[in-house]
Amino acid sequence: MYFSYYMNRFQVIWFSFLLFLTMNINSLYSQGTIYTDDEVHISYEREVFGGFIANTQGWGLNFVSNYFKTVDKRVNYEIQISWMHNPKQKKVFNPYYRDAKGYYYGKLNSFFVIRALYGQRKIIGHKIRSKGVELGYTWGIGPSLGFLKPEYLEVINYDQNVLEVVKYDPQKHDNINIYGRAGGLNGFDEIQFRPGLYLKLGVYVEYSSKKIGISGIEAGFALDSYLQEIEIMANIKNQQFFPLFYINIFLGTKFNKY
Repeated sequence: MYFSYYMNRFQVIWFSFLLFLTMNINSLYSQGTIYTDDEVHISYEREVFGGFIANTQGWGLNFVSNYFKTVDKRVNYEIQISWMHNPKQKKVFNPYYRDAKGYYYGKLNSFFVIRALYGQRKIIGHKIRSKGVELGYTWGIGPSLGFLKPEYLEVINYDQNVLEVVKYDPQKHDNINIYGRAGGLNGFDEIQFRPGLYLKLGVYVEYSSKKIGISGIEAGFALDSYLQEIEIMANIKNQQFFPLFYINIFLGTKFNKY
């Protein structure tokens, strides 16, 4: 079940990425301004960029600062903030109330992650035109700091005919007395820490036509692993290891040494 889910998501992500890659490789041979020798050898000290990440079990934002180790290699320092979900969670509504709020039935906790990564980018194809592309691969490794926040719901108290905001309890609450999801700030004083490790390996295309600009897309595989199962859902097998296929769209700038 999990395998087919991941494969379907993987196919969508990689088909989009390969289509994009093919279109931009063609631009290497289209008309454009060819850089002079002086422009090709401009020396940059570092890059700063960030963007949006979507993966097979969530989404997030990232920020990267790197410096040039050699002409073809950069050292990366990356921060990610991600919100993760279980692939089996589905939004439902109380069928007896038209104005009921949506909620995820069986969801015990929300799970968000802060990652601090060290890694490298290796160029395998330099940009030779202003409208060309740079191709390369990248990897990263670092701690994955996970946080579980209990889910709070608005529950109908039929005895007193009022709505109550309570922590979700699968033994007490069902689709008859659950009115909907409560405010997202509920439960922050009950957050539990879950440490882990994150690894990623991907390929990227950088296609900005500006000399100091950065625009690109990255796609690859990642593994998020923790010391124990992450209890997102009730009454199903939760995960300790999260194999992920991801895509990252990023923007930024380069800094010249001189």
